[in-house]
Amino acid sequence: MSKAKNSENFDVIEKNKDGRKNTLNVLFDCGDKEGYGVEYSDNETGIASWSFGDNSIESYILAEKLFKYTVDILTELESKQQECLQDPKLPFVEVSLPSDLISAMFSIKNGMPTERDKDDVLDVMKILEEHFDEHPLKEDYVEKVRLNFRWPKETGLWTSLIQQSA
Repeated sequence: MSKAKNSENFDVIEKNKDGRKNTLNVLFDCGDKEGYGVEYSDNETGIASWSFGDNSIESYILAEKLFKYTVDILTELESKQQECLQDPKLPFVEVSLPSDLISAMFSIKNGMPTERDKDDVLDVMKILEEHFDEHPLKEDYVEKVRLNFRWPKETGLWTSLIQQSA
């Protein structure tokens, strides 16, 4: 990926690394071949990435919501870890994204998703829907964002996943 839209860093302690400090990074960006996406890494390596495969409004919204979700989760866990570091009676809190999200990572290049990629996108959408209590691609929201950005009305990879308004 290449063009950063937003990023957040989280300074954490890793129990499995003898209590060493580490920085977790979350990046919302856009690449020419991968489209909009989110990258999750630490000081040493990339951990996971989700590249939606095109530069459509739907990919933008999914990546933006995924970025917000990852920031919400890591912020909450970082705060809990700080609490447990101040009170030794509390159990240690590991700061990481949920394994179901990590296992659903995908990188769609040149707008050509595999069946596995499509299933992983649906899994991510389900995670987002559970977190935000609404379908991530509600028709009225997609249209509002499209108009705000003056985005042309085009068919993207995930247009068929828009939840139609009643």
